[in-house]
Amino acid sequence: MIIQEIISKVNSERYIPGRFPSRVIFAHDFNDYKFVEEELRSICDITIDLAEFTNGDLLPDFRELKSQIRKHVDKQILLLSIGEYLRICIKRERNKETSEIPGLWETIQSEHSITKYIIPLFGVRELFDQVVPSIDERQKDFVWEIASGNFEPDYKVTIYAPSFADAVQADASNLHDWLENWSMFFGDKKRNKFSLTSKLFRYSEMTNGRVSVDVVEEPFAYVSSFVTDSDRLRAEFGDDEFWSEVAKEVRQGKPFSETIKYMLNIGRSFDPISILARFDQSTSTEHRLLWIWYQLYPGDDYYTYALRNAVSPAHIPRLIRDAIFTLPRISDKHIVERASALRVLDLTYDDSYFAKLDNTTSPETRLSLLTFKTIEERSYAIKTVSGLLRTGADVNTTALMIRPGYPELSEYLSQDGDDPVSQYFNWYRKSKLINRPATDIPCVIDFDDIDSRNKVLQQSGEAHRFWIDGLGVEWAPLLISKLENLSIPVDVIGKVTKAILPTETEFNRKWSSSDDKWDRLDKLNHSGMLDDKDYYRCVARQIEIIGEIVAHVSALLERHNRVVITGDHGSSRLAALMFHVSDYYALEPPPNAKVRSFGRFCELADCSNVPLTSSFEQTSLDGKDFVVMRTYEHFKQSGNAAGGNTDDNSVAGEVHGGMTPEEYLVPVITVSRRSSLPIPTKFEPKAATVNELGI
Repeated sequence: MIIQEIISKVNSERYIPGRFPSRVIFAHDFNDYKFVEEELRSICDITIDLAEFTNGDLLPDFRELKSQIRKHVDKQILLLSIGEYLRICIKRERNKETSEIPGLWETIQSEHSITKYIIPLFGVRELFDQVVPSIDERQKDFVWEIASGNFEPDYKVTIYAPSFADAVQADASNLHDWLENWSMFFGDKKRNKFSLTSKLFRYSEMTNGRVSVDVVEEPFAYVSSFVTDSDRLRAEFGDDEFWSEVAKEVRQGKPFSETIKYMLNIGRSFDPISILARFDQSTSTEHRLLWIWYQLYPGDDYYTYALRNAVSPAHIPRLIRDAIFTLPRISDKHIVERASALRVLDLTYDDSYFAKLDNTTSPETRLSLLTFKTIEERSYAIKTVSGLLRTGADVNTTALMIRPGYPELSEYLSQDGDDPVSQYFNWYRKSKLINRPATDIPCVIDFDDIDSRNKVLQQSGEAHRFWIDGLGVEWAPLLISKLENLSIPVDVIGKVTKAILPTETEFNRKWSSSDDKWDRLDKLNHSGMLDDKDYYRCVARQIEIIGEIVAHVSALLERHNRVVITGDHGSSRLAALMFHVSDYYALEPPPNAKVRSFGRFCELADCSNVPLTSSFEQTSLDGKDFVVMRTYEHFKQSGNAAGGNTDDNSVAGEVHGGMTPEEYLVPVITVSRRSSLPIPTKFEPKAATVNELGI
């Protein structure tokens, strides 16, 4: 039928009574539908929209609709939006126990009634036939279909589950909004795709035709529908919460890689390092996107190997850290890529990690796998270097090898100078790292050629003094090297000086209340770290403290033009190790002498009967007489200096009080600003005038 025939039919039936009030008009073209609706609005007595009988995302109240219809006896009633309800809730309408439209269509009234329900429907003829599969012979003349020669573009309605409420900009956020506005949406000639979110999606199903329906109840399906490489995506890559987050940002019509890059904010090229650098501040969604990248777009890099076979992104940092141990062959490229990642990740390193590292055969490879960011790694590096030196590795070669990752340890080990002091401390630092008793001293230092610390300090002029308890000449090369690289231009002059014997703080307490004084190095030297007595950890912390000293000097130079750094005494690792070696190194003290500091010196009761040997130095101070050890021998005394230390179990501990160079010699380092600080302007009060005084 053409539209005018249908309108004429409606008009001609107005006063004709009948048992069946329902009339259905099927339109396949929206323009036809809209024209018919407007005509019917002018013809019918009452217009009732199904949207009025629903609220939010609730099903329409058909009982209330029918009650409203009954109020208009013998009227022509135009019922709108019935077709849209059918489109959205087709599953519910196919169920005889829950359907409403068949009952509305099959309504029977008094044979004398002239009430009519005029129901225009757009694009749902196939759906109507599903819910009303057979039509009563008496109603066949009440089914009208508009013949149209127009060929509009097909329409598509997408129905999203509520989980997409934040992910998509739907045209309608519930069934009520859709029923109320659907005609306006379809009337927009610039569009042919529309959408709504509704919890009633469970009553919907995918349909094809002039108006197709797509039901997206899973976020993954939504994302997958928009990307060009959806065949590679897997729902198991994430849960619904993850895919809902992705759905908000999915780049339509592009590979999923573009969505990943967009969400990770990394521009055109994929750079894993920039993502890993902010890993701790990233969301779990971003972590998973990084992991998915390597599932979908693998390369020949280390990151692909580390992450491709991971079952989840939960442990990405640890996977990047440890995958190196399962590689069939470790290449330089893998080492470099892994190092780049580990440098920006905040990782911890425990015993299980270092056990894996120990299984790597080459010490050089083990060192190359360290980031040196943590004290645990630096301790392991020192232990590894110790092992190399024990097996005869060249000190300078080892220092050069370690320099890129651990320049402080390299500087500590570097051997330079051929004067007796340099020769001795080159030997001592190497022996200290080897961590075995040693007596093969390379040279003898003539202490008479060395000025006392107090004399040099008196000659240092005006300067702020910074005392480091336990700072021996052992640390001078590293300390001076770091001071020379301060951010402000400075001149650094270092001198080797003698402390006061015995080399204990009580005899070397020469600082004033205006001086800075630290004791953290000395405490560490004696006992190691509070929570860890490992010797190599202690050395790593000693090196850290040297860096802290330099930082403090830098701060002092913001207030002072010159800073002088010195120590009250040094300390000896070798003397601590020799304390346990054998009775040969334990000597009987003089009669009635008081043995102190693990036998490094003793206080005499009577100095007249003290045998003079090359091992002893006798000295007097403040009316007391002492005998101080020049060698690694010690006066017999109970104690536990570095007790239990072995090659396999390194135990921290150093001693002092004696006269070995590492105990006796201390640096005096003067650091001077090349540009003096500005002289503070003195404030002079302005003299008051007569007027200001009120005179």
